[in-house]
Amino acid sequence: MAEFDILVIGATGFTAQLVIKHLLEHHKDVKIALAARSLSKLDDVRQKLGVPSDVKSLTVPDLSTDSPELEEIVKTAKVVLSMAGPYALYGMSVATACVRAGVHFVDINGEGPSYYINLVKQLTYKASQTGSILVPSTGLDSLPSDIAVYKSVKGLRDNGIYSDINYSHTSFSGLIKGASGGTISSLLTMYDKTPKDQLRENRRDVWSLAPEVNSERAKLQNGEKLISYDNAVGKWGTPWLLGPHNIRVVYRSAALLPQLYSKTFKYTETLSHESFFRALLRGVMMALGGFLFATFPWFRALLQKVAPKSGTGPTPEQDAACSLVLDNTTKTVDGHEMHTRVTGKGHAGYSLTGIMSSEVALLLAKETPKKEGGVYTPASALGDVLIQELEKYGDFKFTTKLVK
Repeated sequence: MAEFDILVIGATGFTAQLVIKHLLEHHKDVKIALAARSLSKLDDVRQKLGVPSDVKSLTVPDLSTDSPELEEIVKTAKVVLSMAGPYALYGMSVATACVRAGVHFVDINGEGPSYYINLVKQLTYKASQTGSILVPSTGLDSLPSDIAVYKSVKGLRDNGIYSDINYSHTSFSGLIKGASGGTISSLLTMYDKTPKDQLRENRRDVWSLAPEVNSERAKLQNGEKLISYDNAVGKWGTPWLLGPHNIRVVYRSAALLPQLYSKTFKYTETLSHESFFRALLRGVMMALGGFLFATFPWFRALLQKVAPKSGTGPTPEQDAACSLVLDNTTKTVDGHEMHTRVTGKGHAGYSLTGIMSSEVALLLAKETPKKEGGVYTPASALGDVLIQELEKYGDFKFTTKLVK
């Protein structure tokens, strides 16, 4: 019998503190424990957040390597919510320990497909044996996109429309201000630790996270155009930083939910702008910044110097000024069209990510999904029940409209 419902590993991080705050404010009956490499830093966090004395603190070993000590720690909980990034360095060891122990695992990975691919390839079979359910990427990367598409696809089916889907597009127009030190560190690690040929291959294959790739499935890449016009929302779209990862998570959901999606399913995602000139400027800056970041180590080193320190992020005032707005349009081959809007109040990458990842972990702790062990997406693991829970917090709203 597990001692705790949720064990938060990496509890001193900026987003982890938002997770702890959400759990303490809204789920006081849930038994949680906090774990970090430094108990002194964890004590500072406890004091800052007013964590009750009955919430236990645990120290974890070096997370860059697998160890029996780590497995003994994760065994104390029903679900491990891993907030210790970069996941390219510290993700696999925690996930592996959870799978061996039959413990559920949640993270907020958005570093790109390499780590996620390793989860799928290395842990799927063992998880099916132990019953461990793994749900990576439950923050801004990539839960809103995944759920928006799921909501549109299921909306079509619920309206008696069963024809194949050949187009789905999401535009993000929310406001984001500020970044945490952990976010920057994760991006830097992804490029510095992943072989360049692997990065190129991952970028080419939008189905890289799918359990199997069917040759009939289209390999439509995100951001093929520097700038495009989205008729559904009446805005100009450009590629954006989170798009490539979000797209691959959505395609994994399509592969895991064949009863809803179809082999003709294609998906793209862009960042929206009101004016053509702003979109053009943002598109050029993204392309140039992406080239500099991926090509030159000196540019990444410079970014590291000016980045926020670990454990810090946007101020409460910045967070409150932010919002989440996603518009998804999904069309069938015979012309039916469903529109879904996802909105939330707060910083999508931080306070709202804290809510999203916490609620995924809570549902797993309650054994809500009656599924075999394996690596799932938010949509394929929890679907409608997750939407219902999220609408209780953060002013989350998920609205659908059958256009035609």
